[in-house]
Amino acid sequence: MTNINELAKQTLLLLGQRGLKPTPENYTEVFEELSSKRGVSGGTKEKVEKFKALLIPAHQNDIQLKNIKNIDELLFFLISKINRQNKEKSPQLFEFLNIIMKSLLASKDKKVKDIASMTLARISKAMDLESIYLLEKKWQQWQQDYEDHELEEELKKYGIKNDDFTLIIKKLLFQLKARSYDRFAKLIALCLRPSLLHSDKIAEFEQKLKEKPYILALDQDKSDTFKNELLEMVNKRISTDLIFVQQNLNFFDQNLQKLNQLIDLLNNINQNNVAFVNSLQKEQDGSVKVSFDDLKNKFLALNEKITHIHAQLHKASDTKQRENWTLQKHILKLDEVFLQYKINYALCVFSVSNYRFIMEKYGVSNLSEILERFKKILQENCDGNDELWMLDEKSYLLIVRAKTYEQIIPFMQKNINEIENFKFIYKQDVIIPSIVSFFMDKASYPHLSLLDELLKKVNEI
Repeated sequence: MTNINELAKQTLLLLGQRGLKPTPENYTEVFEELSSKRGVSGGTKEKVEKFKALLIPAHQNDIQLKNIKNIDELLFFLISKINRQNKEKSPQLFEFLNIIMKSLLASKDKKVKDIASMTLARISKAMDLESIYLLEKKWQQWQQDYEDHELEEELKKYGIKNDDFTLIIKKLLFQLKARSYDRFAKLIALCLRPSLLHSDKIAEFEQKLKEKPYILALDQDKSDTFKNELLEMVNKRISTDLIFVQQNLNFFDQNLQKLNQLIDLLNNINQNNVAFVNSLQKEQDGSVKVSFDDLKNKFLALNEKITHIHAQLHKASDTKQRENWTLQKHILKLDEVFLQYKINYALCVFSVSNYRFIMEKYGVSNLSEILERFKKILQENCDGNDELWMLDEKSYLLIVRAKTYEQIIPFMQKNINEIENFKFIYKQDVIIPSIVSFFMDKASYPHLSLLDELLKKVNEI
């Protein structure tokens, strides 16, 4: 207390000597000066240092250059600094921020546009420190959340790195073009074309794909409808090619049968000629007497059969005749035989009515396996005169010769029973094909085209 009182007296004396009035400011300055000389602090310096430490480093550096002795000088310095900053930089700074935010609004990135729009609505010259602080926190949070690793991983699947935005879009457009529905529709259409024959239904579906490639990307219900339609076209393509092969095989089979018959006749003629030669009697001089007319007739008969064989071979190798030979023309020949010799024939149709369900649920490959087994059963029940033809992707035709109406009924029933008793196992499911069958015989309908009538019924299944 003695020291403080002494300092107070000396302070007043020094104020008088310097001709200063004992105002609080003058008193404090002289008191601090005397205290400092005696190694005692009056507290003002500590307060100044305390407030200086709260300033940002840039302002602290500025203060070091000034000889600030008390709180008043510190306040004068700060007020001058703020006034100077507001006067020189504030308008340009806010204008600059506005330009940045407006520029960000042009971004194609929605996240960037959203935060720029929010910031633009809030920044103003009249903002207080709390508003600036809250806005700063929003940007910091946005910066932390902006990294989208999931998007980067998805882009990598297509060989695209998360580079410049414009470059990413260009690469994506290239990938989309390479994976366009139009391109895939064309590829699917190419795969559907039959290898050997033309199909109007497949051609219509192909045209539909070209005109409306977007059906590849329809919603689930419509997409399932398209998938089922595509499966049906795939099966139709397979059956169309099989029908062509069947047509050619039957053509060659018919011609081979005729060739076999002609060769058998030729062999018989040859055997007769050998027997004729062996029956000739030699004269004593070793000569043989042969009737010229007999020998001529035998050579003529032999030549006739050889000519028939050559003609049949030519017919079998004639591409035009092969292409013109169809099931319809084959049935017409059966009609001619019926009219001339009254030999009855019947056309028996067997069709899998639930083939679409089987195909859609179990796939084309399993349907093909079922139809192959179906075909095998029909083949095993055919006799030597019967023929099996494929009509379409789900139906077979049996041509039964030389049987009456009464004989055909049990024959049909036998085939139906064997087919329906056949069960196809797929995983844990038992697939039972539903069979529709019907037949017509020529004797019962002599004035109708049996094939045309039956094809109408097949198309209704």
